[in-house]
Amino acid sequence: MRAASRLGQLLLGWLAVGLLACKATEAPPKPPQAEASEPKPQAPSERFFIEASAISETPEAAYAAARTELARALFGDPQWSVLTGLSVHRRDLDAFEASPTDRGATRVRLGLDPSQALSLLLALGDATPEFQTPPAWRSVVGELFVAHLQRTACERRAALFSVACTAADTSAIDAEAAALLAGIQILPALEGGIPARPDGSLLRPPSCLVLWYGAPIEGAPVLVFASDPTPETTGKPLASGSDGVVHWHDGPDAPGPWRIELDRGRILGPLAATFPASPAAAPLHLGARPLDPKRWALADLEAGASSAPSPEQLAGVGLPAPVVVPPRLLEALRATDEARRRDAAASAGDTLGGRADVLLLVRSRARYAGRAGSGRVWWEATLQTEVRDAWTGSVVTSFAVSKTALGTSDERARASARELAMQATAAQYAWCGMASSGHAPDGQCERE
Repeated sequence: MRAASRLGQLLLGWLAVGLLACKATEAPPKPPQAEASEPKPQAPSERFFIEASAISETPEAAYAAARTELARALFGDPQWSVLTGLSVHRRDLDAFEASPTDRGATRVRLGLDPSQALSLLLALGDATPEFQTPPAWRSVVGELFVAHLQRTACERRAALFSVACTAADTSAIDAEAAALLAGIQILPALEGGIPARPDGSLLRPPSCLVLWYGAPIEGAPVLVFASDPTPETTGKPLASGSDGVVHWHDGPDAPGPWRIELDRGRILGPLAATFPASPAAAPLHLGARPLDPKRWALADLEAGASSAPSPEQLAGVGLPAPVVVPPRLLEALRATDEARRRDAAASAGDTLGGRADVLLLVRSRARYAGRAGSGRVWWEATLQTEVRDAWTGSVVTSFAVSKTALGTSDERARASARELAMQATAAQYAWCGMASSGHAPDGQCERE
């Protein structure tokens, strides 16, 4: 009986051990799974390795200002962050705090731990910069930025982490970049300024010309300001076209005056202060100017004919030498169709670079006028002149002048008569042009 009882106890013990063994092999229950959600910034540490803060009227403005200051603390200049596209802080991922101030504004504090700061500095040294520069300069300016990015990353690591770092020598590429900037010159696209009507309205949109060592350069960034900007004034960012010309139709304080300067910040970014402005690239002060009858061009439409009187003859009637009309424009002005001739005359001001406001179109005819003794002959030359506005092409006035001359041959007499008629034409224009400030009344411009 006792043996049976003892056997039962053994069986119960083995059964309990088996149940415990089975229980141990069962998989543990899985904890409940959290639903996926957007990453949230962790609470900031009491003290960052690098930190910045800013106060502004709105949380967004305060955060943007604090991030700029953080880039300054890390890179030395926040423009390196803009140039490379490196974000020193991600609002949706990185720690920061925002708190209200006593005056209802927002204070934002953010920062970086050592590993974040080091990663960004390493990325800075390997970054590819994005910049705006004339295509002809792109290679040199790109090399300049790469060299200075590596140098800046090295210097900032040394300053923040107290590690040894030998910065690269940038003197050679700096000299190349300085040579680029030294060749820039900003000039009026139209000599003397923008031509304006008597009521002050402009006859052409304001413009300037950007030259590089005397040749037009494409893609040169400039800033257009009101002539006397305040420190808070923002210039209008523009760039030169393929002909080197910069146009603006709605310039600040139109119709001027304006101040135009090379936008060194868009070319050099954080390096702008490293390269002093070249004297040749001084800002251009540009304004409107009244039309001037002494800014004149003479288009002698008779093929092969001599042009203007001599400077001495012109000085006698108060006129400077006329602007020379290039062959292509002269050919267009010979058109018999009035619409085509007017269009050609309207382009003269631009073609001549603003040096002429008035265009004289001269047509001539000559006739035999008689014979004198000793084998000499008389010839008469008549010059019919149209005075046209070099900006609109419209006929301002017209007049005719006839002169006779004696010569030992028909050819010489005809040439002498034509020369005298050209002198008289200049004198007649000086009289009617000066009397009307460059725009004589409609009708014939004749002396009484």
